[in-house]
Amino acid sequence: MPPENAEEAERHNIEELKKNPLALAAALADMVEREKKQQSGRERRKQPQERPRRMVPDWFIRRVAQEAQELGDDPKSLQSVITRLSKTLLTAEQVFTNVSQTEVINRMNDARRKVGRHASKIKKRGTSGQKNYMPYFIECFINSWGFREEELAFIDGDEPLYQDGSISDFVEMLQSQYERSGSTLEFGEWVKQRHKQKKQQRN
Repeated sequence: MPPENAEEAERHNIEELKKNPLALAAALADMVEREKKQQSGRERRKQPQERPRRMVPDWFIRRVAQEAQELGDDPKSLQSVITRLSKTLLTAEQVFTNVSQTEVINRMNDARRKVGRHASKIKKRGTSGQKNYMPYFIECFINSWGFREEELAFIDGDEPLYQDGSISDFVEMLQSQYERSGSTLEFGEWVKQRHKQKKQQRN
């Protein structure tokens, strides 16, 4: 097949996946699995300059994609939604002990029930003009863990969670920045204000 035809076929496949969030989630899960295998190969080749990232289970990715589809989220936002909720799960596993799949599913189910109870009050709409309930679902799921301000800042930040690192590394970095800032605010309030400013800049 000529290269240009192959490129056209690849673009066609990508467009088709965007129309089907579940198929896109499956493709992302396959990408995660390939990344795991590539990381394994890199580790065997001992390339210390590359820091492997922590991965979330496939079932979690598929569940997030299902919620996004059913709650009217924009398919183009699926990757960022998966990233944010994946960081939520990975942070919970770092902060709390013995976080089980059952507990995570129960929290997602609770978030979904809250969406149902408050559906009439949700005003946000997607690009199609229909109501988008996914942001509220995300908010409920994240809030259910009772994270501290610095942990919430990590979830909403751009920092990846490496296998050889931890959430405590991020908190130590924040504490160092706080001390250098000379702020008169308490650490938690300083993190909260910093987190709020960064969110406003992104929006």
